[in-house]
Amino acid sequence: MRLPAFLLLALLMAAALPPVRATHWPYATYTSPPDGGVNVPVSTNLEILWSEAMNTASVEASFVLVDVDHSIEYDSSDGTWVHGLGTPSSTFDPSFTLPTGTALYFQVCSPAGAISLCPGATSVTGEPLDQNRNDLTDTPPLDNLRVDFTTAGAGPSDTTPPQVTFSVPRPGQSGFPANGDLVLTFSERMDHDSVEVALSLTGANATLAPVLGTVTWSQDGSGRDVLTWDPLADLVPLQSYALSVAGTARDLSGNLLDGDSNGFPGGTFTATFSTAGPAPPPGQPIASPWPWLIIVLLAIMVGVLLLVLLLLRRRRPTSPPGFYLPPPQS
Repeated sequence: MRLPAFLLLALLMAAALPPVRATHWPYATYTSPPDGGVNVPVSTNLEILWSEAMNTASVEASFVLVDVDHSIEYDSSDGTWVHGLGTPSSTFDPSFTLPTGTALYFQVCSPAGAISLCPGATSVTGEPLDQNRNDLTDTPPLDNLRVDFTTAGAGPSDTTPPQVTFSVPRPGQSGFPANGDLVLTFSERMDHDSVEVALSLTGANATLAPVLGTVTWSQDGSGRDVLTWDPLADLVPLQSYALSVAGTARDLSGNLLDGDSNGFPGGTFTATFSTAGPAPPPGQPIASPWPWLIIVLLAIMVGVLLLVLLLLRRRRPTSPPGFYLPPPQS
């Protein structure tokens, strides 16, 4: 049976129309293992359920599986994918056995929060992955999907939450140089990515925007992690700030930060401090107090000398006026 010409034309026009864009950007609604999972079997598959249909090629190209110390790394070429159509899902079946007793994470990056050469996952209608679900392009890696977990393994596991043992500036410090670096020393090795996401520096005055900066990592003599934060611009002189690490920061075993040192994981570390006054303009010497001290000392010495001379003059013997004392007769 032949379709009427107008109906055939309508079908052709509908096929040529672009797909209707989603109201919200896509995000993961469920993962297995869950974020923070422990004792995960080493033969497990990694499963993601999506809020809408995804561009499967972009998901595979944006996937990575690494240990939190970044000593091992896998991508989509190290396994096979199965993507669900009825319920939007993506399942990765590794071609290897996961390492035992190891803190790992898998990540699907977003074009809005892309890292290195990661292209970023999108929906079939082109919206970028938006894992924090605000329909906005955020600072990397807030839009990425990241799931941390620890595989099962023999031997005792680390269950002690990490703490911040030292900070520069110290909590409550005043007069901190506006151009100084901020330093945090942790009680153990940390998951660097989770710390950097949890890190913030804000002005106590609500009109100040969060301060951006460059983060570098090192270890002290005991092998503990040391974070150094160099702000991109000097802080505002004579202003209050709060340096914080949220309780979502983790160590290499997945334990949450005990930032408030109460013995329980999940507490935020905060160090409030105030900056010093503005430095003198370049080339302008700093006023020295020594010239004034020298002038004051000289004035005191002159005053003392005049006083001594006056006292000596008063003690000198004198003869009464008009009185003559003849010399004695021999």
